[in-house]
Parts: sequence; C-alpha cells; structure tokens
Amino acid sequence: LLIASDVTQSREAEQDLRRAVDAAEDANTAKSGFLARMSHELRTPLNAILGLSETLILMEDRLSAAKRREYLGDVVQAGRILLSHIDDILNFTRLDADGFAVDPRPIDPRRAVADVVRLMRAVARSRSIRLEAALAKSLPDVLVDPRSLRQILINLLSNAVKFSPAGSVVRLMV
Repeated sequence: LLIASDVTQSREAEQDLRRAVDAAEDANTAKSGFLARMSHELRTPLNAILGLSETLILMEDRLSAAKRREYLGDVVQAGRILLSHIDDILNFTRLDADGFAVDPRPIDPRRAVADVVRLMRAVARSRSIRLEAALAKSLPDVLVDPRSLRQILINLLSNAVKFSPAGSVVRLMV
C-alpha cells in the first residue's frame, strides 16, 4: 500500500511567505535607519534656532544692534535649512526609480563653510565647545550641489561637536 502527496505547492507557498517576511524586515530596518538619520538632520538646525533664540533672549540688553541682527540672520538661515530638510523629505516620498537629483553649480567654498560654521557655533556653544574654521586665503569656486555640500558640512560639524568633550575645540580646515 502506497500513499503519496504532492507537497510542491505548499513548499513554494512557504518559501514565498519566508521571502515576504524577510523583505518586510528589510523594509522595517531601512525605515528605522531613515528615521534615525532624518531626526538627526532636523535636530541640528532646530538646535541652532533654539540656541540662538535663547542667547537673544538672555543677552538682549547686552547685545549690540549689529550682533542681534547677525543672530537673527543665523536663526533665519537655520530655519531655511530646516525647511529645506522638510522639502527633501517630501521630495523623497515622490522619488521614483530615477534616484536623487542634484543641481551642481559653481560656488565659493569659503562662503559655504562660513555660513555653516556660523550656524553650528550656537550648537557648539550650547555644549561648551569652541568651533573654529581655518580656510586657505584663496580657494577657487567648486562645482557642487550647494544643498548637498551644506548638509555634508553640517553633518561633519554636528558629529564632531556631539562626540567632543565639553571645553574642547572643533576645527574645520579647508
């Protein structure tokens, strides 16, 4: 007496289910990584906004009009960076298979570095860290995507400040 059953379909269904579970776990890991990176990207300009705003409030009567304007300009710039990140998130949700679009153009690297250093100084100051920039006297324009370069510099300085002990100096040299 012989009884036989064809289990091919149930094995294939089991393998399909395993692949679907693996794909879901990979997607969840990617989502978690994305959210961790985005929270870092959003916190940096927000910390600058808060730090500069607190400085303006606490030292209002001791700051010159020029210094108040400079700090307010930095707050506006940090707000624009934050808005840019939010726009990036919205654009990311609309991306198709074409990938990430960049807009390379010639820019002055001295100005790009100065803008980011000025923004990050408030974050560094809030952690009792001195932030310095040492730039060559003459640098040629570079062909880059300005938003990408700004984000790279912010990430580098943010991590340097985050992982440096209080009282230390973070120096960016170009």
